[in-house]
Amino acid sequence: NQNEMSDTEKTRLMRRTGMRDVSNTPNIKINIDTDQNVKNGGNVRLKAMQNCIINGHYVPMYSTFYGRVSFAEDRVHISVNSIQVDGKIVQCNLEGYGLDGLQGIGVTVASLSATSQSSKEELERAINLNRTAIGRIVTSIFSSNKKNDMRIKLLNNHSLIFTQR
Repeated sequence: NQNEMSDTEKTRLMRRTGMRDVSNTPNIKINIDTDQNVKNGGNVRLKAMQNCIINGHYVPMYSTFYGRVSFAEDRVHISVNSIQVDGKIVQCNLEGYGLDGLQGIGVTVASLSATSQSSKEELERAINLNRTAIGRIVTSIFSSNKKNDMRIKLLNNHSLIFTQR
């Protein structure tokens, strides 16, 4: 596997960090960094909440990196394809999971933020039609031609678990 470290690299990293296990961290606790209104295909700022190893590179706690957002059903998916470590770009494949164990962050009506008047009206109509099926509301809004007008508010310090693939 091209992401595996040699024994020399592992020893060097163990000495540098004081960590006993320097294999890739399988589950990494990462928080949303500041309140952010994100749109489908946009970026989100994230903050590592633990020291971790990503593709053989040590990433200290509170490091900042950016994920790509995508909307699906009643979830906001976040993936990270590269990070900057010690001035170098490191390729990775991280996927975010909510603390409920499902991929992405669950969406509530309160987190929706329509950016145009027609999107706001569409949101209000959808809510009035069916107050109990948030997933269907979000799906109907996202599938409309106003999809690019929709934004989701992600709250500061919302915790996720990212897995390395």
